[in-house]
Amino acid sequence: IIDGEFVWNRPLGVSLIISSGNTVTPAILPAVVSLASGNATILRPSFSDYQAIVEIFKTLFDLVDSSVEGAREMASALLVAYLKHESKVFEHLLSSAPLGIINYWSGELGRGVNASRVLKNPFHP
Repeated sequence: IIDGEFVWNRPLGVSLIISSGNTVTPAILPAVVSLASGNATILRPSFSDYQAIVEIFKTLFDLVDSSVEGAREMASALLVAYLKHESKVFEHLLSSAPLGIINYWSGELGRGVNASRVLKNPFHP
């Protein structure tokens, strides 16, 4: 880090992660970073990856049952939800919800549609 640069390590609020359907990695990595950063995290995987993502994060809930320190807080800060592209809830999240950040991992077509919704969001995630 040089003069005038800095690292900002603080929660951004609610993080929405929109993941692609070709692998679970683009869903898992940003979700873990978001949770470790102290953000409430909404993870919207693709339909094809939804079950695998749920199975992976079941491990976090197993840690809660084992009383691992911090596991309960992280588990309660995570929501994994498959929402169709045309879902009213998904549209509301993008265009109106008080999100701190949106992390998008997918193709250009979806990016354009989602970006037009996000531009309407008064919270400017």
